[in-house]
Amino acid sequence: MKKRIDEIRDCLNKELYEAALALALTLPDICGQVEYPKCNLVGQRYTKWIDECVDMEVFYEATFDEFGDFHPLTAQDIYRLRCSFLHSGDQDIKNKNIDRFSLVRPGSLGTSRKGTPYGYKYVTELQTDNSVKHIACIDIEYLSKALCDSAEEYYKSKDPDDFIDHTFTLELG
Repeated sequence: MKKRIDEIRDCLNKELYEAALALALTLPDICGQVEYPKCNLVGQRYTKWIDECVDMEVFYEATFDEFGDFHPLTAQDIYRLRCSFLHSGDQDIKNKNIDRFSLVRPGSLGTSRKGTPYGYKYVTELQTDNSVKHIACIDIEYLSKALCDSAEEYYKSKDPDDFIDHTFTLELG
């Protein structure tokens, strides 16, 4: 687990943002398997672990958009991003609160009054046909680091042997 987290951070340092995100989105899968070994529902394990171990409030800018329908990022949203990013590659998800994910480079969403970068911004765009599209803009580095930090804290709280069945070993040969 520690090796995977280190590789994610190494990818971020090398600006390999998509590789970092792909690996980071697997961390709740692994941690969820360790924490809830009897739960066979992947999405349930994934979202439950995020709800219990990741401080989701660090992700969003707490202001409303012009339409007054701000949607904070949820564990279910992260799970949808995981499925979309890792399996279909489709940014359009069309669920109740989010129509599309927009992954952005570090610092692209602006900063708070304290100077800390926002990790998430909920944008409502009026389309030419007068329909409204809800877009979840996510700072790819911010999300990757938040998942790494949470997984690392979780890992430290457990016996390393708990992760033995959830570790790939690179065979050099």
